[in-house]
Amino acid sequence: YSGGATCPSLLLEPSRTNLMEYSEYFEDITIYDLRSADIVTNYAISPEGVKNATKVIPQNGTTDFRIQTQNTFGVSGDNVLSVFAKYESGGFQYLILATNSDFQTYAFDIQNGTKVGNAGGATIANEDATIELIGDGWYRCSIKSNNTTNADGVIYLSDDGTSANATGDGSKGMLIYGFQGEANASYPTSYIPNHSGGTITRGVDECGKTGVSSLIGQSEGTMYWEGYIDVSKSSYGYFPRLLTTSSTSSNWMGLLLTQSNELRAQYVVSPASKVQITHQISTSGNYKIAFAYNDNDFNCFVNGVSVGTNTSISTTIALNDVYLGMENGANIAPTSQDTKQALLFKTRLSNEELADLTTI
Repeated sequence: YSGGATCPSLLLEPSRTNLMEYSEYFEDITIYDLRSADIVTNYAISPEGVKNATKVIPQNGTTDFRIQTQNTFGVSGDNVLSVFAKYESGGFQYLILATNSDFQTYAFDIQNGTKVGNAGGATIANEDATIELIGDGWYRCSIKSNNTTNADGVIYLSDDGTSANATGDGSKGMLIYGFQGEANASYPTSYIPNHSGGTITRGVDECGKTGVSSLIGQSEGTMYWEGYIDVSKSSYGYFPRLLTTSSTSSNWMGLLLTQSNELRAQYVVSPASKVQITHQISTSGNYKIAFAYNDNDFNCFVNGVSVGTNTSISTTIALNDVYLGMENGANIAPTSQDTKQALLFKTRLSNEELADLTTI
């Protein structure tokens, strides 16, 4: 897996469930409510590499041509909706993803692979929408909506990306594949095909490594965490936490988010915390956090800004293991953090480099 990385990497994802029943079978009227449009199944090669993509063709006239699911999200709160779409020459250029709860919408240009913006109803922030090129003209579009009640997922074909209304002629359309709905989620995970009338769950991906002292900067280094923090779901959880093999809590260095959403960059040598830089995380959102250490030179950056330093403590403990996302020995991961990327550097990056690395 690359995901844009320039070196070998792993895609590690949390356990998620695709709530879309028959997520590729848009012709099933017991699952999907199709308004004034026709469906051609197995029309083209999908991102799966199989000829199982669907073409949606609006009929003659002007209306809100749509595909709407029945009872997608059984819970209120943050939900993620995603679908694969491809522009066909002469067809519809704009796709709108929406939820019928509060009518939250966002439009995408699937010819040029760009985000357009709100298309009426309640606004979805730009940072809560994504469009990713998959290959061969296919894009995966997603939105994160915050629903006050149970919600259905909706796909609209649009003339200009500003409204759900469009004009059809019975021939032009759009290619779609792989509808996915993830409840209690802040970002989309990889597609989970659902060929049944129930739900399909993918298990959690796990990876760990101990005895890696040669890969960890001992007297100096930098740890970096990037992801989403939900302040409404406070729970203890360490971001990158470096520990010694002899103890789970006596001697360590790392990042901690407390139950009151206080970020702590800490260096602990039993029996006391030698360095503790604190910063309040007041709002939910995407964060980039770096903690750099060297003798008498500790600094923590959050979203491009230094939030605290310490210039009077030397590094003395051996750092041998890496634990990410949970405290060593814990049996559950924290619920308030969704990790996108974590990095370790064997050198203490300069303040300029820290600012560049953490700028959103």
